[in-house]
Amino acid sequence: MKQTFGIIIIFIFFSCTNGKKNNVPDSDNQKSENQFGAENDYQPIFLKLSPQMSDFQFEQEVSHSIPNKKFTIPLYNYNFDFDVTKKSNRIVLDYNDIRTLVFTPKFGDNAEKRYLDFIKKEPIEKNEILIKEFIILFKNKYSKQINDLPLLKNQKGEYYNNPNGISAVRNLHNYGFEKENYLIFQDSIKTVIIGYTNAEYPQKLDKKALEKITYTSETSDRESLNPIMSVEEIREHFKEFDKLSPYKQALELTDFEEQISRKKGLSFEINYMPNSDFEYLKKRIIKSNKEFNYELRQKDSLRKIKLKKEKSNLNKI
Repeated sequence: MKQTFGIIIIFIFFSCTNGKKNNVPDSDNQKSENQFGAENDYQPIFLKLSPQMSDFQFEQEVSHSIPNKKFTIPLYNYNFDFDVTKKSNRIVLDYNDIRTLVFTPKFGDNAEKRYLDFIKKEPIEKNEILIKEFIILFKNKYSKQINDLPLLKNQKGEYYNNPNGISAVRNLHNYGFEKENYLIFQDSIKTVIIGYTNAEYPQKLDKKALEKITYTSETSDRESLNPIMSVEEIREHFKEFDKLSPYKQALELTDFEEQISRKKGLSFEINYMPNSDFEYLKKRIIKSNKEFNYELRQKDSLRKIKLKKEKSNLNKI
């Protein structure tokens, strides 16, 4: 009897719920439809894709527009298949053919000779031509190039991702961009951030470009930069390191690792970002550089106070 009574209550509950649903005013139904339509109101920035799409919308459009989810770009008689993905503020096309090679055994017979064969590079010409062709595609299409952000640059004038050292806080790696080198282009709707890594031939930091965005103060070579090593001692250390053979340098750099590895290959990346999102990124980059330089000024000010005090102490002796 209790079971029958419970079933009657459930039946009445769903009957009431359905009645309420069926009695929703037309104006509310129309409002709901308009809200659903508004969700589809976005500005495409690559094909019909936008980072403002939902994941479901994005997957549907990619399946419809891009066979096998690969966007093919021909470069110098080669076809490069780019994966197409979506991040919160951009559409990303990525091609990655970088492989990690391992030198084993790390020690043993003929280790030095084997290591020289291991680090032997392929000719630079092919990858350099591909990189040049890749960049020309965007230089020809986009007349506006943005090259004045306070970020590290390589010796070719491109934004440079160097994840090591004190200056590493001023690179695009801190904002989710992981290739070694980047260039930025823009039109009225979107910003296009292209990147590449040539694993066997890494770029070098442009020190003059770094100086332009960094607070500096004149110091004597004999002034201590830290309590352990002076500038002269640091220079001497690198001189001694340069005298070592490539194999012995690798051993020093991998003291606590079981193996030596190297990377080989080439990768490309294309980021399509709405201009509004890029402006926000730009403000973050500028703010970060200001904070970095402010910290350097503070440290320099404390250093000068310390030196002044030390000289004053000498006069008291």
